Formats: sequence, structure tokens, C-alpha cells
Amino acid sequence: NMVTSNQKFFGNVFTTVNEAELGPHAWQLTEHFSQVGYNWYSGLLTVAGAGSIELDWSSLRKETWMYQEFSGGKFPDGFNPVAAVFTKSYSCVVGDNGKVHIRHSPGGYLYEGRYPSMPYYSDFKISPQVASAYPPAYNVALFFDEKSSSYVYLDPDGALQRFDQVTDEGGAFPVTQMNKDLIFISAVSQQGNNSVFYAVVQDRTTKKYTTQQFEFGISGRNVYLKTISEQDFPDVIDQNTRFAVGYKTTDVWYSKGSVLYKYNRDLNDTPELFKDFKTGAIQAIAFNQYGDQYGVIVQNGQQNDFYWESTDGTTIYPKTGLEGQVKHLIYKVGYGFYYE
Repeated sequence: NMVTSNQKFFGNVFTTVNEAELGPHAWQLTEHFSQVGYNWYSGLLTVAGAGSIELDWSSLRKETWMYQEFSGGKFPDGFNPVAAVFTKSYSCVVGDNGKVHIRHSPGGYLYEGRYPSMPYYSDFKISPQVASAYPPAYNVALFFDEKSSSYVYLDPDGALQRFDQVTDEGGAFPVTQMNKDLIFISAVSQQGNNSVFYAVVQDRTTKKYTTQQFEFGISGRNVYLKTISEQDFPDVIDQNTRFAVGYKTTDVWYSKGSVLYKYNRDLNDTPELFKDFKTGAIQAIAFNQYGDQYGVIVQNGQQNDFYWESTDGTTIYPKTGLEGQVKHLIYKVGYGFYYE
């Protein structure tokens, strides 16, 4: 389903446009970008297991099924994609087996080249939680190795490296062997070639949730890392909590049941109740880059309701009675940074 920037709703838009059905095991939507001159264009990837597909940003017409992007025109045996992340020169797809297939796309052109049939050779078990830098830098892909409880990055040669291969200029917290699970991660700001990332992690022993912030970037062959802070999450949360951040705000939004809260990630201050949607648990939240508008999916009996809201309390567009189980929600940026 899609709501356009001029507040028009299109239900089951993929089937309407392409006269075909997606796969039944949807995981997420991921936007990725291509630079042509000084302009940025984007595609939209629907990660849905065997039905994963690349879509044109503007029309949502099929560009290609993901399996056709692999050598031999099919997924490797036993490979089921659950996440994807992109940089200017590389496309990375993560399987539910924790393996990563990495495609080199020099120049950053969408759909150029093929994913190898063999995954990247390592003993990593990569989490489905991935992150990337924003355009115009668009030079960082981050991962998390569940075996060693360590952050991992894609280096300029297309190799996966643990953070302990980089000098930490901050020393605020360990970045490897943390005995933690990664729950959420996203870039929250960018300074030149470096991005600040915000993450929520859970201790495997105490089950306590903490937040981590660190600055990371790649310039040429130089890799920069500075851990900034690790703090207790300022509220009691659980596995049903959903998180969202804006690219140009220090606020973090999170859910507890039907209630949306926010707090300042730098101050780690006392959270404030932002809005109670009352009908049921919040299923997904997504903010635009400025942090002044958001979309939210709220359970309502056997159905779901969608609200496009402003942080000043204005409801921009509501849509109630959506069928099916919600898997993911994004603000689609696209060419010219128009949000949908």
C-alpha cells in the first residue's frame, strides 16, 4: 500500500501496477540510490524471500526479480533473503542463514553486475539488522555479527571487517565481544564522509536494553570510528517495541503498546508521552528525515489503521481498515527527496 505526497492512497499497488503477486514472506522495504552526474535517483527493493523484487521508484513497476540478479539466474540453494544494504559501489544481501552475498556495482548504477552464487567467505553470522549512510556520502554499510557480538563494516574493497580492525577515537564502549544483541540501528546525522549511528542493544545475560551512539565513515581508504556514548534506555521496553529516528533531529520515537513516546538521544532525558492511538499496539513507525512528520501503523482488531501525522499534532492523512499483517513501513525518498 502507498500514500503519495499529495495524499492519494493506492492499495495493493504492486499487484495493480504489475498484475502479479509478491511472495508471501515479506520482510522489509529498502530504498537504494544511483548517482548520475550530480543527481541522485533511487530504486525500491521489496525483500520478500523468494518473491524479493526491485521496483522503479516513481512507477513501482518491476525492474527485476532479485533471483535474476544472481549468477545463474536463481537464488543459491538454501538462500532466503531477509535484508539488504547498499553503498555507491556495492550491493549486499543478507540471508536468513546469516550469510552475505556482495555485488560490485562500480559507479553505483542500479542493477549493474550479478550477485555471486557463493556468499562472502567468513565465519560471521550476520544479523538482519543493517544500516547505511545517506546520500550524498552513501559510502558505509554496517552489519552485526551475532557470533562475536560485534559491529562489522564493508571496506572499500568489498570485504567485511570487524570494528576491532579500526582505531576507536572515542573509547566510550567496546565494539566487539559485547555479549549483546542488536535490536535497532540507523544513521541519525551526517558530517561530510562520517555518519553518526544510533543503536539499541540488549544484554544477553541481564536482558537490559542500552543505547549506543558512534561516528563512522570512510574517505578513500581511510576508515574513521569514534564511539560516543552507551547509556541505559530511559524506559522499560520489550521485544514488541518499535523504534524510529529522524535524520535531522535528536529525538528518538518508540512505542509501548498503543502509545508513542519520544526522548532526546543526546540528553537521554525522561521520555514524554507523545500520542496514544488507543485502538491497539503500534506495529510500525517511520519518520521523514527532518523528524517533523511520521507514518504509523496501529492495530485495530483484526485490521490495521494508518496515520500520516505531523509532530505539531495535525493528522495529515488517515486510512483505516487495512487488511493483512504489517511487516514494514518506510518514507520513500526518491528523486528530489519527495516523501511518500
